[in-house]
Amino acid sequence: MVGSYIDSFEECIYNRKENINVLEIDTLKDVGVKQNLTIFQGSNCGGKILIRKVLSEGWIYKKGSGIDFCCSRGWKFRWAKLVMASLPGINDDVPGFAIFRSRRDLDPKQFFCLPKTIVMSTKKYNSEFYSHRFVLIPEGRPSRFFSVCEQERDEWVHLLQTAIRDFNCSKRKLEKILI
Repeated sequence: MVGSYIDSFEECIYNRKENINVLEIDTLKDVGVKQNLTIFQGSNCGGKILIRKVLSEGWIYKKGSGIDFCCSRGWKFRWAKLVMASLPGINDDVPGFAIFRSRRDLDPKQFFCLPKTIVMSTKKYNSEFYSHRFVLIPEGRPSRFFSVCEQERDEWVHLLQTAIRDFNCSKRKLEKILI
């Protein structure tokens, strides 16, 4: 389950005690935990980013890009959060995927603005480790690969796609009202 490495995913993220089938969630509108407004400078978003709400979080493996200090293209264990964030120049909160080195870090090392991002699940059959993957394909940026067990991959992909769909649907409704 996404977030299985934290004490209690259901209580922490969804504020519920019963077991939740993440794949049955059809909207993230009333899901999440309010954040203490983490502010950080986003390199790919052109200014300060305000994290307003955490929708989900958990440990993932991130494929190295090869452009870090060690030029590593290996897999790195990272803390990830699906969040709603306020970005410069955008009035509505936008779904984002924040990657941290550890659970205690305040500033993410990477932030993906999700509305124009494609999220897909993949499987690498000739790999003994990291075979269950999902990929983020942000508009105008290189693809990023992540790996977890098969169930967690399916849950992350579902939650990421649901957050993108919810945002795009609410944006379309607002545009219809303003026209």
